[in-house]
Amino acid sequence: MRHSHAVGPWGQSPDLPGWLAAGDFGPDQPATPELPNLIGFAKSPFLNLTRHTMAECLAGWHPGGDQPAALGIVLASVLGDLTSADQASRSVAAGEVPVPMLFYQSVPVSVLGRLSIEFPLSGPLICLSGGPELCESALECAESMLADDGLEAVLVGYTEAGQDRWRPAAARTLAELWGQPVVPDWDCAVSLLLEPGPPATAAPAEPAGRDQLPAPLRDFLGMAEQSQISEQVGAST
Repeated sequence: MRHSHAVGPWGQSPDLPGWLAAGDFGPDQPATPELPNLIGFAKSPFLNLTRHTMAECLAGWHPGGDQPAALGIVLASVLGDLTSADQASRSVAAGEVPVPMLFYQSVPVSVLGRLSIEFPLSGPLICLSGGPELCESALECAESMLADDGLEAVLVGYTEAGQDRWRPAAARTLAELWGQPVVPDWDCAVSLLLEPGPPATAAPAEPAGRDQLPAPLRDFLGMAEQSQISEQVGAST
């Protein structure tokens, strides 16, 4: 079972530990792999990255069937789907009729609804935004859902995407607000499947160099790395 999946300048999940060990997280990174466009949505890397990483986690846990699985989803993002927002605002500013698809995908929960139909799933869908403590907030929400909603598992995802005109200014403004960078310079997404058990905690960023990463991404990647190491150890024993 795949409990986590991540896509970013490191490539796909299997390449993540090596990329983290190298410790070079500057803006000059390879391009994040381009994923197939999500059918039924206007092209948005945010939606494609979110759907891809979450589907990779769900494929082994619940490959689909007649009965929905009791699974909740928490999607965390500092900036959200800037691509869709920018496309819509450009149309409005130009006095044009916005693309009809943009109305449906204008809120991030739309892609979670798509996943709940695809697999299928039955459980709450929640989207969160925030700053340096975003990972902790997402984990607290997931633990609350597991405790109160009688769910089999909760899928927690983190996505930042959208190389558009607003992202650099938004990243600078948020860095000034929180006194530290909170948005990476490149598109990325991380998803983790949490099942009932000991409370999940964000992995500490011990190795040198990881403090260069924005706090939300650093925490989510640390959890994904831990999950992958555990899976590799379990597969070899």
